[in-house]
Amino acid sequence: MNRTVTILCAPLVASSCTIMPEPVPVNVIFMGKAPVKVKGGAWDDDCKVGTLDLLVFRSRDGRLLDRSSCTGNLPLEACVPAGEPCRWYIVANAAGCIGDCTTLEEYMQTEFCLQDGPVMHAEGLETFRESGTTVEACLSRFACKVGLGSISVSWTDALPCTLETIALTNVPGTTTPGLSASTAKLNCGEVTEDISGLIARYPGLEIRDGEPVDLGTSLFCMPSEGTRIALCITAQGHPNWYPIDLPPMEENHCYLVDNVVINGPGAPGVDQPVERTQAEFSVRVTPWEEKAVPIQL
Repeated sequence: MNRTVTILCAPLVASSCTIMPEPVPVNVIFMGKAPVKVKGGAWDDDCKVGTLDLLVFRSRDGRLLDRSSCTGNLPLEACVPAGEPCRWYIVANAAGCIGDCTTLEEYMQTEFCLQDGPVMHAEGLETFRESGTTVEACLSRFACKVGLGSISVSWTDALPCTLETIALTNVPGTTTPGLSASTAKLNCGEVTEDISGLIARYPGLEIRDGEPVDLGTSLFCMPSEGTRIALCITAQGHPNWYPIDLPPMEENHCYLVDNVVINGPGAPGVDQPVERTQAEFSVRVTPWEEKAVPIQL
């Protein structure tokens, strides 16, 4: 095995030279764990793990020390220098996105397109000293989930009416690990030029009386500020939009918009304001899964 040595010499004293061996390499086993399985509207399974990628960088200069990938239930292994602080990253369902990055800076500039599946990640900063060390990493989602529960119409002059569209607006389609939460967003689903966002279509879902209609709709976006969900109801022959501003959104959190009550006419367009009294609603924020049942890969 080739060995690099560093020779430190005291001035003018040749006999005081010291040979410092390089750190001994150690093998580390990384085990990924995903959250509890939850059915999602845009994804068949929003915590399904298909591929795992591991990258380990030296902390002091960001140089790639080792990387590995797997499909299925195999652990990931890395060989790193003993006693060297390392930054490690595990990414699930991002095969083909990471490419051939060789530095932490390049990884931080990687652009993930999340609309094809639930990209999850875990990271840490650790110093490994013994071979056979095991790291259990709990994966969390880059994305947020926006759910829509029930809707009812108390605007009696509009009944019967039809629910046409639910739109999640202001959600561009990619994210990078190095971007701040205010700029990293996701667009997952059917996009139209006039809405510029994610939409769920209900082809003429009729609301005939004031009883709540349970929708159970789930839309997905990246952490952001300024995202809103908007409902479009056709009443009296005209579209009526009801935009609902969402609070600043954090990754791996669920934002449930529920108990929506339509009281009167809405706006003619998705980006136009509407009187607050024309729609009532509640927004509940929780971690994406309230009970974490880890699944070891």
